[in-house]
Amino acid sequence: LWIVIVCYRLVNAEGTLVHDRFYSPVMEEERNVNVYLPESYDADNSSGRFPVIYFLHGGYADHNDYTELEAVAETMIEDGLVHPFILVKPNGGLISSYTNSYTNGNVEDFIVTDLINYIDSTYNTIPEREKRCIMGHSMGGNGVRIMFKYPQLFRAAAAHGGNVHLRTYLDIIIPSIVIENTGSVQLDPNNGPWTNALFNSSKAFSPNPENPPYYCDIPINRRGVYIESVWAAWEEDCSSWQAAHYNSDYEVSVYFDAGDEDIWYPVSVAFKETLDTLDIPFVFKSYSGGHMNELPQRYPYAFSYLDSVMWSSESGVEKFETVQIPGDFQLYRNFPNPFNPVTTIQYRLTSKSFVNITVYDMLGKQIQTLVDKNCENGLHEISWNGRDQYRNPVSAGIYLYKMKVNNSVQTRKMILLK
Repeated sequence: LWIVIVCYRLVNAEGTLVHDRFYSPVMEEERNVNVYLPESYDADNSSGRFPVIYFLHGGYADHNDYTELEAVAETMIEDGLVHPFILVKPNGGLISSYTNSYTNGNVEDFIVTDLINYIDSTYNTIPEREKRCIMGHSMGGNGVRIMFKYPQLFRAAAAHGGNVHLRTYLDIIIPSIVIENTGSVQLDPNNGPWTNALFNSSKAFSPNPENPPYYCDIPINRRGVYIESVWAAWEEDCSSWQAAHYNSDYEVSVYFDAGDEDIWYPVSVAFKETLDTLDIPFVFKSYSGGHMNELPQRYPYAFSYLDSVMWSSESGVEKFETVQIPGDFQLYRNFPNPFNPVTTIQYRLTSKSFVNITVYDMLGKQIQTLVDKNCENGLHEISWNGRDQYRNPVSAGIYLYKMKVNNSVQTRKMILLK
């Protein structure tokens, strides 16, 4: 029995933010969830349905944090950079890592059963895996693991600074843990922040209800030596392990990023090295700075990537048309979008034609002519490297690219990030 406990709306300039609450049988309690609905959403029109992106918050945060997400989604939808979608932000607990745990509750099961069932039964979603994705930041990067574990539910995943390779994570923090526990008889979470983080992670990845007082098993001893029997439990909850063992009957794709000064950067690099050995489409992007740096500027990449996967028959590459253009040509949306430093624009001609494609800024100033010649019929593509006609790099912002064929013109928007 699904019960909406609280459901009220905060109306923004365009879309609607719903603060919802429902009873979760898995968690045996009421759970909060924020749901962003695009402007075109009509609760009374069940034939108008939308894809869903689930966002998992980071540690020591909740569903009310990451407020820039709704603003970024709103802007991208309004500018036609992504298809309208529903954004769902559940409360996943402070340090759950979104696993099933004796101490934290079965949060993973809550996400893949109760939450999805509630959202699909309450809102006008497209209840199919091809139109359902999952993303998150930091601890919420475990959404990548969840996608690989349940590929029948999710088409793609994205992670910003996520803990996507647990062995590398442990290798990084072990030296600090050893220092914090020098002189101690055994590991103690009160000895320092890294040891405390180890215990919190162990409650998520190796819970043990028969091992008080912390009810978890620790994967290393106080000298930093791995206890392989415990590590085996961690490994099965690692995104990299799940990627290597997932059911490949389902096509999935991954976008992930990290700041080069972030503790999770080598973790993300290790995950990339894993994916390099597997036949799984992915995009990895590095940023300057730390864990929280430029997050609002990073969200558009994830939204654009997930949108392209959900609306394209080709994994990880945006080939779809947002509109059907009658007549002599079709201009496709550039990919990636937003981009830095290079993006690709595709167009299709039904017959040999003279083509002009020019980039403009939002004030109408001509920036660069990309195509100005006769082209044969068929599919073509051209790249823009974010430079003007004098080869000078242009500033970050929104740019227009206009295609003219005979007497027909079409214009689209793209976002350059720096």
